[in-house]
This record gives sequence, structure tokens and C-alpha cells, in this order.
Amino acid sequence: MTPREWPLAGARVLLVSLADDLTCVGLRTLAAVLRAQGAETVQAYLPAREDPGGAAACGQLVELARGATMVGFSVLSIDAGRARTYGRALREAGVPVAWGGPFPTLRPAESGDAADWVCRGDGEVWLPTLVAALLNGREPAETLPPAGAPTPAALLDTAPLVEVEGAWILVGGRLRPATAALWRAALAHNAASRDTGTVAYETVTSRGCPHACGFCGTTALRAAVPGPPVRFRSVDSVIGELRQARAAFPFLTGVGFADDNLPARPLPELERFCARYREEIGLPFLCLGSPATLDRARLALLRHAGLARVKMGIQSGSAAVQRALDRETLHARLPEALAAIAAEGRGMLPARFDLLVDLPFQTLEDELATLRLVADLPRPFRLELNSLRLMDGTPLAARALREGWSTPDAEVSFKRVAPRYPNLLLALSRNGRLPPALLRLLAAPPLVRRLSVGRPARGLAWAWGGLRVARGRAE
Repeated sequence: MTPREWPLAGARVLLVSLADDLTCVGLRTLAAVLRAQGAETVQAYLPAREDPGGAAACGQLVELARGATMVGFSVLSIDAGRARTYGRALREAGVPVAWGGPFPTLRPAESGDAADWVCRGDGEVWLPTLVAALLNGREPAETLPPAGAPTPAALLDTAPLVEVEGAWILVGGRLRPATAALWRAALAHNAASRDTGTVAYETVTSRGCPHACGFCGTTALRAAVPGPPVRFRSVDSVIGELRQARAAFPFLTGVGFADDNLPARPLPELERFCARYREEIGLPFLCLGSPATLDRARLALLRHAGLARVKMGIQSGSAAVQRALDRETLHARLPEALAAIAAEGRGMLPARFDLLVDLPFQTLEDELATLRLVADLPRPFRLELNSLRLMDGTPLAARALREGWSTPDAEVSFKRVAPRYPNLLLALSRNGRLPPALLRLLAAPPLVRRLSVGRPARGLAWAWGGLRVARGRAE
């Protein structure tokens, strides 16, 4: 294709990520798709830790957007408030704004005051169509593909590479041109780096999940994006991206795979991926799996390829809660998965297990069942406590509407768990070092019941809240 044939030649598109982790693989994929059609792309990374309220970087972002054909935001629920602040400022400056990502896909009506257009679902076809319409003075509404149009398989293989020279990173309240040193400092903050003690590059090898848990945003996104529940990038595409990332960032010492379920890849494909990863990349890595996909065969492949730590959702020890979460089949596979992790985890960092807390329908007996499960988990392990946030479009959100449940909005951090005694015991068990016998003693039903209601419960909540305030002031 010659320059004259490039349909987006002359376009300048600013793509913005607001996530604390500089991952945003979808944003990087969109940038690569736009560049392949002749557009100039600029990426701006504004992590929340550098600008919690969205005010410090607002003017700088408007200046960076001067002359842009449009600005695109990737928006998670937790980032929606800041995205509104930035979007309104850009629109007031006359810059067209588009939103994409999980939040506008699931809650498009709440995006209109800060965005001119909202992409629901995949954006690899939608965004270039929008840019072409703006570039040629056409009405975008007449040309945009239907909401939720799935991305063709070939575009999933577009390598979402980071361009060191073409990005900006918010550091110390200022947007700075990205350099290798800034990238290294920023990547050291991401979840994979913290989980593995490395400087890790994060990416995904697939979109979607084979499961449909009733609380999970991926389940809702599946309804918005037609097609198979999981779509895999080719092994060639993933390995090619990682090889180029290592060349661009020679300081990398790890890789984080942010797939919902990396081991869900068909076994022959997983074998080929692991063999090539071990031979051509060779860095320790982190991945997520489920009780249905973390069997001994898959774990052995992953460990031999360089798996340093595995993460898996167990959510609850209560069979009743698992039924409510549409996880009965997964829960039945949990003993097998835990045995596989115990057998294949030698030499690896302790596995991380996700627990879902603050469910308005669970009983104290359900919480006791979770505490018993944690006491019985094979050591060593790490726990991640996630407070329930209802995601629009999920079966659990529909049930909440019918039954009148109340939970914090999805824009409130799910890491902020309720200050209750059962949660305190889980927090004390986070690093897997609390002796099982002591946990069972502290989780004795009479004691849990006594400390979960009335004055003891209020006193615990007051003390926990005070600690949070003190910690916030110290930080």
C-alpha cells in the first residue's frame, strides 16, 4: 500500500489510558490498527495514582490534543469519574471525544455528557471508520458499524506494541514524553511486576472466557459482543509481540498475561505456545486460570515454560453462594485444581486465590464456610479480597434489581472491603502465614457470630475506618 492509498493518512489520533497499570492492550491494539492505515497515533498514559481527581493533568491533556482529529479514551468503571473530567474539558476546547472499554459498553447512557461517541464492544473496525468519517467531513452516524460488531480474527493478531518515542506518561503531575527510563519506572508499578518481583510487560493472548460467572463483567461483555465466548490470538502474533517488546525494553525481567483464562487455549495450541515461549522468550510469567482449566497437564506445560505464579478465582467456600454465582461446575473442580497447584507449584511463587466478599445475599454460615475453606487451603498461598460490585448486564445485577439489593457503585474500588469480622480474618490470612489451627479458633462460629453484630461489630468498623484514614494521610 502506497502512502496515497492509506485511508487515514493525515489523521492524528490521541488515545488515552487512565489505568494505574500501563497495560491497556486494547488501546495499543487500536493504535497499531490505526497506524497500519496511515494515521499518526499518540498514546497518553494517565495513571490514577498520579492524578486522582483528574484536575492536575486536564490542561496538559487539552494542549496535547490540539489539532487532533479526535481523542479516544479506554474507560474502566473505576476510571469513569476522571474520564468525565477530561472528556468535558476536551469537548469544551472543540476536540471530538470517543469512549470505549468496559464502562461505556455496559453503561453507555452515562457517557454522553463527556463523549461525542461511544463504542460498545470491539473497536478495531469501529474506530478507523469514525476517524475516516471525521477526516473526510462525513457524518459518523451514517458510516459507523453496528454496536458490538465483533473484530475480524485477522485484526486480533495486530501486535499491540508500545512505541517508546510516541507516547506520553503522567509523572509527578506532568505529562512527559516517554523514555526507556520512564517506561521502566511505570512498568514496575503494574500488577504483574508486583506479583512476580520483576519488571514485567503485560499483554493478552485472548479475549473472553469460557465460563459465564453470574457476577463477572466478562459475562456482560459477552452479551454486547457477539461471537464465540473466547477468541484467541495466534501463537505467532503473541510471540512476535513479546520478541519486539524485549527488543524495545531490554530491561524487562518478566511477563504478565492478563487473559481472563490463559490455560483455556486448546491443549495442542497451549503446548505449541509454551514450547515457543520457553525457547524464544524465556522470562518468568504470571497468568490467570480457573478450576476447570488448571489441571496437572496444563500446569506442567506452563511451569516448564516459565510460569512463576498462577492466579485462580475460588470466590467462596459456600455451595449456596457458588450456585448464586453460577459457579457450581467450577466449584466441583476446585479440589482437583488445588491438588494440581500443590503438586506442580514446586519452585513457583505462592498461588494467588481470589475471594468475593460483601455479598448482600450471603449468610453468616456462608462466610463461615469460606473461612473453613481458607483454613484448609494448601500452603503457601496468597489471597486477594474483592468486594462485590454489580456489573450491568450480569445475571447477578438482574437479580439485585428484582430483590432490591444495595452495593457500592461499580466506580468505587472493589478493593475496599467492608470492615467486618469475617473480612478481618480473611485479611489476616492474606499471606497464607496465619496457622490453620489459629484461623479455625478465631473462626469458631460462636465467636464469629458475637463479633459480627451489635456493639462489637460497630467498634470493629470504627477502628478499621480509623486505620484507613490514618493510612491515607500517611500516603
